[in-house]
Amino acid sequence: MHLSFVLFIVILFNIKMYAEIKKRKKAEKKLEDNANKDPLTNIYNRRKLSRIFEIEKLRASRYKHDLSLIFIDIDNFKVVNDTYGHDLGDKVLIKFSEILKKNIRKTDYLSRWGGEEFIILLTETNASHAALLAEKLKDIIAESPFSHKKRITASFGVSQYLYDDQEKDVFKRADNAMYYVKEHGKNAVKIL
Repeated sequence: MHLSFVLFIVILFNIKMYAEIKKRKKAEKKLEDNANKDPLTNIYNRRKLSRIFEIEKLRASRYKHDLSLIFIDIDNFKVVNDTYGHDLGDKVLIKFSEILKKNIRKTDYLSRWGGEEFIILLTETNASHAALLAEKLKDIIAESPFSHKKRITASFGVSQYLYDDQEKDVFKRADNAMYYVKEHGKNAVKIL
């Protein structure tokens, strides 16, 4: 009888420990997601993409692989927010990110850079192939229905990592290419 009581206590203790471990792992996962993902779109945030870029940059340099970046900005997004409100603007951002995510490879990294700006980091991809993807995404976005029944377009800047680049270099070239598109009619792709 005494042995069965001890065994019961041990089993009960193990069940409680298992439940506590499970609860802690769930909390850790939530903390990790909060640190690495954009809360609205549930894609990577700027901080996480910077960490990923550093790893992929080392890999690209070591193995002499291509690495490219697409900088994307939704055209006239302020008008959407001002005309239809921020709730609808949030829906546009969510759908926009879903379209991007659905149309990239599993080996690519999508992040919300800020506001209505997004970045796709493409491993094993040179700038001309990245530009082809950007053209495809541009067309898909322009043809996709959004909740406010207005056409959404985006401007795309593409840049390829050069082996002596710092993060700021390749990001700045892609950003400059995207702004060039913004200043010259929008809804297009430019490589720098």
